[in-house]
Amino acid sequence: MFGTFRGLWRAGITPGSFMRTVMSEYRGKNFVNSYVDKRLPAIDVEDEKVALADYMYVNNILPGSGEYVLNYVLRPGANARDALVHRIPHLKVSKVSFLYGKSDWMDIEGGLEVQQKSENILKEGKEAPEIDVYRVGQAGHLLMLENWFEFNTGFLKSAGGDVADNYPQPERIHHSTYEHERRLF
Repeated sequence: MFGTFRGLWRAGITPGSFMRTVMSEYRGKNFVNSYVDKRLPAIDVEDEKVALADYMYVNNILPGSGEYVLNYVLRPGANARDALVHRIPHLKVSKVSFLYGKSDWMDIEGGLEVQQKSENILKEGKEAPEIDVYRVGQAGHLLMLENWFEFNTGFLKSAGGDVADNYPQPERIHHSTYEHERRLF
């Protein structure tokens, strides 16, 4: 199965292009509804599930655009072709923020590695961006849907905004304390 997926990926087939060319409307909508049910259990209001599934279906059947970049930046299975961990510390910007869900399939260690690399460059007296890493509780990879309130707080903080202390706050993680936390388990 993975070999078939890999072959389609290498041929430039995206989930959206597959849905547009192979699936009927009935099968496409069922596929998206099933995805929303299985991947987003935190969305438990039926009207929200229906609206999200409709939104996702319509966006997948419209002519493709930005989706085609996925095949160029990601390998099959969603691993980066050229990891940003080596490029971000050399960006000519003042700050970069990462937001991860607490149960995200993406490894928070990537953001923490960038943070450590940038700090090492700064210690050498060279320019590098400040790196903030936030972890949003009760969320997976789609944190902006699964815990939108805490995600919005983290987004505002990462953009330099002020947020009231009584709002739910994402956990700010530093590579030095994260290493310590991991050794405790």
